[in-house]
Amino acid sequence: SLGPFRNAFDSTERGGTHVDTTILGIGERNGITPLGGFLARMFTLDPEGLMLKYKLEMLPELDKMIARMTGLPVPWNNYLTGEFAYNHKAGMHLKAIYLNPGAYEAIPPEVFGVGRTLQIGSKITGRHAIAHRAKELGLHFGDDALRAITGKIKALADQGDLDDEHINDILRGWVRA
Repeated sequence: SLGPFRNAFDSTERGGTHVDTTILGIGERNGITPLGGFLARMFTLDPEGLMLKYKLEMLPELDKMIARMTGLPVPWNNYLTGEFAYNHKAGMHLKAIYLNPGAYEAIPPEVFGVGRTLQIGSKITGRHAIAHRAKELGLHFGDDALRAITGKIKALADQGDLDDEHINDILRGWVRA
C-alpha cells in the first residue's frame, strides 16, 4: 500500500513532472507528502532510476539545513534521516543485520547518506551480537562463555544502555579473568 503517498505516486504514474512535498512537515497545510517518505517509496520501485536522477545522499543535509533555518529539530522518527531510522538493538535484529542488512533495511542507509547504529549494549542484546563484537576485537569465546558474557551485559544494561567502550572492556576483562 502506498498510504499517504498515493496521490503523489499516482501523479507521477500519469505523467506529472512535479510533486508537492514537505521537508520536516513544514508546509502551508496538513497532508503534504513528506519528501523523505516519498523518496523512500520511489526508491523501492526504481532504485537505479532514482539514484541516476537525484543526489539522494544530500537528503540528510537538506533536512539539517531546514532544521537550522527553522529552529526545529529533525524528528527522531523522520523518514530515512531520523536518529533512529537505521538504529538496531534487539538481539534478533542485530543478528539479521550482521548476516543480511536487507532483512531489516529495505533501503541501504548509505544510499541516502546516513549510517546505521548497532547498539549491542542493551538489555535486549543477543549473544550473536556479542560474539560479533568479540571477533572484531580479535577475541573468541565458546558458547558457555558467550552466554555468561551476554547475561552480564544484559544485567548491567538494566540500568541503562552500555556504550561500545564499556562492552569492549567487559570482553577484554573476560579474557583476563
